[in-house]
Amino acid sequence: MKPEFLCIGAQKAGTTWLFSRLCEHPEFSMPPIKELHYFDRSPSYSSSNNLSETKLLKRLSARGYVRNAIKTIVDCLRARNFSLARWWAHYFFHDYSDTWYKQLFKNEITVIP
Repeated sequence: MKPEFLCIGAQKAGTTWLFSRLCEHPEFSMPPIKELHYFDRSPSYSSSNNLSETKLLKRLSARGYVRNAIKTIVDCLRARNFSLARWWAHYFFHDYSDTWYKQLFKNEITVIP
């Protein structure tokens, strides 16, 4: 499975509305977060974007990274949304690569906003 649709938009251009409508559509499988920031990642300039660091071991030492990841996953587990917890575990705890990105779009994830 790979993305078949990519939305690029400026702030206040209706991207949140579009994301919400596509999440409701039965023929779309959307990730649980609107902005993955995969294509704007770069290790060559500093950024608050966690995707700028592709290696998991380096991200694990970043301040607050593990705490945020665990909190997000535990919240899903408490809500008994196990497929979403799996999605977040994959998002947070793998090296970032093209394969990793494609796997974010698998249909087996149930998103409950």
